[in-house]
Amino acid sequence: MTSATLSCLRPLLDVNQAWSALELGPRGIGLAASSQLFAHGQNQPQPSPLPWLVPLSGTDLNHSGLARQLPPQQVSLLLPAEVWLDAAGAARCQELAKQGYRLGADVDSAPALEQCAEAGAQLLRLDAATAREQVSPVLLNRLKEKGLTLVADGVSSHDLFVWCGARGFTLMSGEFVPQPEECPTSPADPTKLRLLKLLSLIVQDADTREIEEMIKQEPKLSYNLLRLVNSVSVGATTKITSFAQAITLLGRRQLQRWLQLLIYANQFNAGSQPNPLMPQAALRGRLVELIALAAHPEAAEDTDFHDCAYMAGAFSLLDVLLHLPMDSVLAALPLADEVAEAVGRHQGPLGDALSLVESLERGLPAPDAALLEKLRLRGDALGQLQVDALAWVSHIDVA
Repeated sequence: MTSATLSCLRPLLDVNQAWSALELGPRGIGLAASSQLFAHGQNQPQPSPLPWLVPLSGTDLNHSGLARQLPPQQVSLLLPAEVWLDAAGAARCQELAKQGYRLGADVDSAPALEQCAEAGAQLLRLDAATAREQVSPVLLNRLKEKGLTLVADGVSSHDLFVWCGARGFTLMSGEFVPQPEECPTSPADPTKLRLLKLLSLIVQDADTREIEEMIKQEPKLSYNLLRLVNSVSVGATTKITSFAQAITLLGRRQLQRWLQLLIYANQFNAGSQPNPLMPQAALRGRLVELIALAAHPEAAEDTDFHDCAYMAGAFSLLDVLLHLPMDSVLAALPLADEVAEAVGRHQGPLGDALSLVESLERGLPAPDAALLEKLRLRGDALGQLQVDALAWVSHIDVA
């Protein structure tokens, strides 16, 4: 697999901003290009149990690692609109449907939307901005009432996300999630200042009692911490009810990782809607760690390197969370130089790994070949790291 056909995995959100499906991209690569993405052994983590959307350039499933690894009932194939409107293509669609695949269409206009629906497509994916500007809400509602799944691509803002949810789209891309809003000029509110203080304590490996007292000032964070620890306390006979018990169960190093994630819990909203930044931070942290270790295998036994790499990924969304310039966030945190360099300027070994992760999030069809070479990564190896990172995130309660 070359960088030109590099596969990337992106979560798709439901109307509640929770991960609801995974997209294998970039769009139109063809499944043969992803054949090595799942070429792992029996002892490797399995792909996520979420439904998969696979955009295709045609209808060829030959030599597909994805087709071999995932049950057809878990996979939705998104075919170009012209395939649905061609007699031979329509016949091939029927053959794929008989194999158990759910079939959809990638469309770029209202007429194509209607034509593919009439041809039998069960999913219809359309650019979100195009849908808002060119497609009648009446048509979208009619398609929804027919039971078709509407998928919005290119959801670049929260406003567009809300519009799509109100118009019947049930799966939406999350380009808006890691985008910082315009930073306010007013001082940060007390809750955010306490959060920065907590982060500082975590980074400095402060006394447990000091961290515990700070967590107690944020009741929702305390609740989320105990819920998360209980979700991963495999084999425990009793529920964890205190911070001290949590440290005993997980160990301080692992607990600090959970705390780095839990700061993304929806602290500033009284509603129950999950914060999509939380699983995004978890995925960034784990994937930056795996990429950095693949590039520097000599650091495999260096726990500080592991921790710094994970922290660089997990903390790279703090400006989005806090609505503060990243420079202001970093000024308040005593981060190691290599972490601050990566998060603030995307420089150094960890900065290179973070840059690659961000390009994968954007679904770029060809990440910088020089960057891949610098990180000593092949496309198939990078694909496996994405699968491993998603498997890791799927086993923690970050919703």
